Amino acid sequence: MKLHSIIYVKIKKLYLTIASSDYLESCLMDKQMAKARILVVEDDETTANNINRCLEELGYVVSDIVSTGKLAFQKAKEQNPDLILMDIVLKEKVDGIEAAEKIRNNLNIPVIYLTAYADDITLQRAKITEPFGYILKPFKRSDLRVNIELSLYKQKRDKDLNTHLMQLERVADLGQQALSGIDIFTLMHESILLVAKTLEVEYCKVLEILPEGELLLRSGVGWKEGLVGRARVDSGLDSQAGYTLVSKAPVIVNNLKTETRFSGPKLLHEHNVISGISVIIQGQKGAWGVFGVHTTKIRKFTNNDINFILSVANILSATINRKQSEERIEHLASFPKMNIMPILELDFSGAVSFYNDSTIKTLKKLNLKEDATLFLPKDIDDIIKALENKEKVQLYRELEIKDHIFAEDIHLLPKFNVIRLYARDITEQKKRERERLKGQKLESLGVLAGGIAHDFNNILTAIIGNINLAMMQTKEGDKINVRLHKLEKSSLRAKNLTHKLLTFAKGGKPVKKTICIAELLRESVEFAIRGSNIITKFYIDDDLNPVDADECQINQVLNNLLINSQQAMPSGGVLEITARNINDNESREINDLKPCKHVMISIADSGVGIPKNTLLKIFDPYFTTKQNGTGLGLASSFAIIKNHNGSIAVKSENGGGSTFSVYLPASNNIFSKDNKCE
Repeated sequence: MKLHSIIYVKIKKLYLTIASSDYLESCLMDKQMAKARILVVEDDETTANNINRCLEELGYVVSDIVSTGKLAFQKAKEQNPDLILMDIVLKEKVDGIEAAEKIRNNLNIPVIYLTAYADDITLQRAKITEPFGYILKPFKRSDLRVNIELSLYKQKRDKDLNTHLMQLERVADLGQQALSGIDIFTLMHESILLVAKTLEVEYCKVLEILPEGELLLRSGVGWKEGLVGRARVDSGLDSQAGYTLVSKAPVIVNNLKTETRFSGPKLLHEHNVISGISVIIQGQKGAWGVFGVHTTKIRKFTNNDINFILSVANILSATINRKQSEERIEHLASFPKMNIMPILELDFSGAVSFYNDSTIKTLKKLNLKEDATLFLPKDIDDIIKALENKEKVQLYRELEIKDHIFAEDIHLLPKFNVIRLYARDITEQKKRERERLKGQKLESLGVLAGGIAHDFNNILTAIIGNINLAMMQTKEGDKINVRLHKLEKSSLRAKNLTHKLLTFAKGGKPVKKTICIAELLRESVEFAIRGSNIITKFYIDDDLNPVDADECQINQVLNNLLINSQQAMPSGGVLEITARNINDNESREINDLKPCKHVMISIADSGVGIPKNTLLKIFDPYFTTKQNGTGLGLASSFAIIKNHNGSIAVKSENGGGSTFSVYLPASNNIFSKDNKCE
């Protein structure tokens, strides 16, 4: 018996075996196989027409009929048919076996040989090309169908097996990358690229659950530019991702347009998504996020596809959990070392056994020697004794180191047999507290001053009125008249004092208008230093913003500050006047300022400076170091600036000059020169 006859018999037996298990029936009923596209290569026109008619009757689609091996390869490359029926013996130079070998090596399309006869040498050549079947001419329609269905099934099985093997290999490669310690976000990116390429889908994504409950597109491929890292998806039941989180199982969508479980988020509809799969990425305490693939074509995902995606999601899950654990351990281990606060550890003898980098950085910032013991409270021995005897497990101290105040929490760590000290710089906090207390003082004084000024003005009105009447009854130059004039001047000075008191009361609220602070500043400086030997230097922005302010009150503030500077330089000196715009970020760094644009006015003198013990009190009402001072100049200046929603501050060193800085909110209006302070 010839070789091709033996092969035919074996195929026939295989057919009978499959048919008896009802497998072939289901195979033959498969619509996808019934619509297979087949290229026919036959140089006999009558045979070719018969094959064409037979294939169409069986429900297949004939993509083309060609008569040469050369055309067979060309059409196969162009049309990519599901199957090729190839006549072994062709009249042209390239026979069917050569054409089939070229197609197998380059296009991987299954080939079934058609032959009426063949010698053993030809059949051996044909065998090397690994055909999917042999059909002997003449053939029955059932033989044709059996060979085609078996070939399509074998091709599909081999393709699925190769795909599965490829998926396993890529999962293994991804696992190796994860074990190599690759950054988690790099691993996410590599994962989505690998999955999108393997499954041949347009879109792949990793969604992370945010603290507020929404899902963030943390990583992705195929999505519109700018969406990755920004786009958010609702985690409710109406989105595929939200439904996946609730169902806790893979969610497969064959056609989003006909989906009834959810409508899908805007993100999917905007990208014309039709089919897709979503699975959960597990975290340490529940779901971390969702991994998904999507395509714009209707697609039936296989079990292998689903398992592949689950495997990738599991690798991401394991990596995320491992990274979180490592970061947690690293955080706990490096907390003292990397903390921005100075942290020290002591043994029970009081010796410092550990201090972090921030301890040294803080000391350097304060221009102090690198001695960690500077952070130890004076009563550290008593503290250690109390902790050692477990009378306390935590103590609090405030320590002043070179004009900085540190709040120190001191803990006993019995497991490690050490005492840990955390130092927080609360200098700014203390300043804010002082400012708040100062404001409360001024507010209380304002209530008192308002009442006193009102009653005192009524009394002065009566006194001045009677003085004027008495003056009318005397002659100019008389002793009594002269005394009455002096009495009137003293009464008017008392009246001015009540006006200053009213600065702290409701009557002292500013009447604002938009003013140019640069002009007012130059005029005030020129008036204040007239006749003195003080050198002035101006540094004023050309585009200085206007401010909404009470011009008379701001003029009063400037005069008070300039008088102080002048008195601090009795023998002359240099007065530097600066006015510039500051932005939102600079405003945030200044106590009591709202984060908006401000105008900063700075008056710096080269005078004797202010002693440290005096510096904290200079804005207090009635505090003065001058023999004839009232102690209301700077206090009223402070109140005026506060009423303008601004801030006033001073920096000074004894013998090193003083700098007063005033901050006023910039105006949104345009400055007009029509109205000026009268």
